[in-house]
Amino acid sequence: MTMLNFMRCGFPAKTIRGLRKPFWDSVCRNWRHGLSCRAFSSADTGPETQKFRANHWLDNSYGLYESHIPTSTAQKMLIAASAAFSALRDPERGDQVAALGDTTAYFALHRIRDRMRGDPVGRQILRERPIVTAERLDLPRLRNLPPGTFGHQYAEFMDSRGFLTDERPRVHYVDDEELAYVMRRFRECHDFVHVLTGLDTSVESELAQKLFEFLQTGLPVCLLSASAAPVLLPRERLLTVWGVWVPWAVRAAAEARFMLSVDYEAALA
Repeated sequence: MTMLNFMRCGFPAKTIRGLRKPFWDSVCRNWRHGLSCRAFSSADTGPETQKFRANHWLDNSYGLYESHIPTSTAQKMLIAASAAFSALRDPERGDQVAALGDTTAYFALHRIRDRMRGDPVGRQILRERPIVTAERLDLPRLRNLPPGTFGHQYAEFMDSRGFLTDERPRVHYVDDEELAYVMRRFRECHDFVHVLTGLDTSVESELAQKLFEFLQTGLPVCLLSASAAPVLLPRERLLTVWGVWVPWAVRAAAEARFMLSVDYEAALA
């Protein structure tokens, strides 16, 4: 499968790449770094992630799935507020970005599931629930595929950036087993979409992809990520975002197949 079979519109083969208080200066620096790294895409690494989980006060005695942490609506609101503040200060806190996604996704996840149920491939994915792991994808085999194939390009993308297939954060605060899988699938598709769209991991490209993902899925965390960061870019780069990447994301989201109803694993072969 060639990469452009994913979407009907053409994607670029190559991407275009006044706050004064000490706290906000630090926030700006952290966001510029975090937007161009794996953590902003919700990587699940680092001691802070483990500390956050170890110190969590919620009971998991009645979990609906292995990683589930049952929470009330009030608790979700508190977690969302805390996670948003932490992610703003340090976007490398992938656990906080993930917690924000979990606690604000209720309505969007229902719409995503309904849309998947209305598509033959989406229904198959919901029924079979494939999980993206390094073992299942067999990266050594993908590296040996012909250049230009989806599998080879995916392996090259991951290798060139030192990304690990298994490092995505687990879902904790979604109170429905099937919806929790939908959220997990969304996170696991992120790198596939990077490869298929030709977007790299620069700040501008991450913003474009987050906007694309929001327009396709309606997940609030994508909009927050896409809307909060542009104010931290220099004027020239911000003009590029508004003049190039926002129109691209709007057009691409409308013309592309729904990203959660694509059998990426089959396309990798």
